[in-house]
Amino acid sequence: MNSILKRISFLEFSFINIIQIFLNYIPGLFFLSPHERAIGNAAEEVHFGVLYAKRNKKKLVLLRRYQIGSGPRIANKELYYLESEYIAGDFFSKSLTFFINSLLTFIGHSFAFFVYLLKNSSLSIVFFLKKLCGEKGPFPYAHYWTCFNDLTIGLDKIWENSDKNVVWQNEVKTNLKIRLNEKKNKICEKALYELGLKKDDWFVCLHVRESGFYNDPIDKRNNHINNYFLAIEEIVNRGGWVIRMGDSSMTKLPKLSERVIDYPFTKFKSPMMDFYLVNKCKFFLGQNSGILDMAYLFQKECVLANVTEWGIGYPRLNDSLIICKHFFSKSLKRYLSIHELLKLDFNSQDLHEFGGEFELLENTENEIKDVVAEFLKKDHDYAYSDLQKKFCIQRSLQIKKWLLKEFLHNDPVQNRIFKLRLASRADLGASLGRDFIKKNWSENYLNNS
Repeated sequence: MNSILKRISFLEFSFINIIQIFLNYIPGLFFLSPHERAIGNAAEEVHFGVLYAKRNKKKLVLLRRYQIGSGPRIANKELYYLESEYIAGDFFSKSLTFFINSLLTFIGHSFAFFVYLLKNSSLSIVFFLKKLCGEKGPFPYAHYWTCFNDLTIGLDKIWENSDKNVVWQNEVKTNLKIRLNEKKNKICEKALYELGLKKDDWFVCLHVRESGFYNDPIDKRNNHINNYFLAIEEIVNRGGWVIRMGDSSMTKLPKLSERVIDYPFTKFKSPMMDFYLVNKCKFFLGQNSGILDMAYLFQKECVLANVTEWGIGYPRLNDSLIICKHFFSKSLKRYLSIHELLKLDFNSQDLHEFGGEFELLENTENEIKDVVAEFLKKDHDYAYSDLQKKFCIQRSLQIKKWLLKEFLHNDPVQNRIFKLRLASRADLGASLGRDFIKKNWSENYLNNS
């Protein structure tokens, strides 16, 4: 059965590859199909897609399937309507996009429906297909048989740096001027005013990942919102507002301040407003989670607490600050220092397993408050300490060491793309908070408490 499914998937992606070859001949346009069901992956791919288009003097065209029945849902459709001078918006591009999207919709759902029939039909049909297709044979896209509804147009290009001319640390600083259109912007401005903010008020977007959205209570990225209350107070005391992001499955906030808005539980919650708030915030206070890539897309400085991986999800702007969760080694029976974390193998970046070696402890209220306070106190004279600079250097060396390994992903096609993604993060210059790194560099302070 698996062999048949793989052959069907190969046929589907052969069609898609033919479409991609055709699209490559259209001058001045670059076509990209972002990951549709995860806003983090989608926003990341759009960010690097826009950078690719700018670098190659093209306009980005975003492709997606249309929703049919209970088929795969788009994480946030507003992503496909963002504007920039590097995103195509003329009539020809829109018409072509509609045609290609319709074609991709037909291909994706037709093959998915056929696979459904195959899995739920009589053994005689399966037997016939086995005879027709055979059980053996080469299949270069084996990983795709489990994801019939994913597209891959353009993803093999956006992180490409074969000639070594792209300096990613400079690329991510490029002002891409990505935004909502004027009409949507005015609607969201009015909503922000109704939430209580005046024109000159500044605010911070806060997102603390919980288990409700994906129903994943054991995911080590999940955290408790109450550990952020002191950081919220710090922002409010400095004259800012805090707008808590997320969805209605989140733990509701208690009444903290009139300048703290539990946005998921307001009537203004919408995909459009999500993008608007992240685009307009002073900085983003969050962690490794999908919505963080929306902040990266809009080139927002970030303060990240409870960080579980410092590779793909690492802040793209140098002035951002992070603190990571405390890694408890089961074999050593103690918490690891920052210096030790920077010597770990790549499996330390596995968001769900961590190699089975580690238990993770959330950052405390004071740790989160301290890194937020450090960020808010920064001025033009702010400079990294020697330890912060050392962290940046050693993190870069660690990632480059990982990249020397032959495989970081089981599938060769995905392995190549993943390595290119990871390489684009190797020399980014954000660092740990000054107090946090001082207390945990050579030995984790929790071991002595």
